[in-house]
Amino acid sequence: MQARKRQAAHAARTTPVYGVSDAALIAMHVVFPAFVAVAASTVGFVGGTSGYLVSVMVGCAALFARVFAALTPPTPLELLMPMPTPAGDAAALLRLGWALQGAIAAVALSVAMLPSVLGSDPWRFVWAPGMAIALLVPRWRTRS
Repeated sequence: MQARKRQAAHAARTTPVYGVSDAALIAMHVVFPAFVAVAASTVGFVGGTSGYLVSVMVGCAALFARVFAALTPPTPLELLMPMPTPAGDAAALLRLGWALQGAIAAVALSVAMLPSVLGSDPWRFVWAPGMAIALLVPRWRTRS
C-alpha cells in the first residue's frame, strides 16, 4: 500500500509525458478533426438531410478517435515482450490492436450511430456519443 502512495505522489509531481498538459494535448489533437467536421458538415448540408447526418456522424467519430488517441498512454512494456505460440510470435497482433484502438473505437461509434442516419432511431445521435464520452472519462482518470 505504501508503494502505491509513493508511486502516486511521484506521478503527481512529475512532468507530463509529452512536455505539455493533458488539456493542451487534447486541444492540439482536436483542431484538425474539428475543422474537417465543420467542412464536411457544410458540404453535407448542401447534399441534403442524409448527407448532413453522415457528415455529422463522421465528424463525431473523427473527434472521438483523436481524443481517444490523445488519452492513450505509451505502449506498456508487457506488449513488447514476445509471445511464442506454435504459429509464431503473436505479440505483433497485440501491438497492432494497441495502435489501432482509436480507429476501432471510431468505427464502433459510427456503426452505433448508423441507424440514426437512416432515420430509424434519431436518439442514437444523443446516446451513442454519450456512451463514447462515458468510455473516455475512465480513460482520462487512469491516464499515466
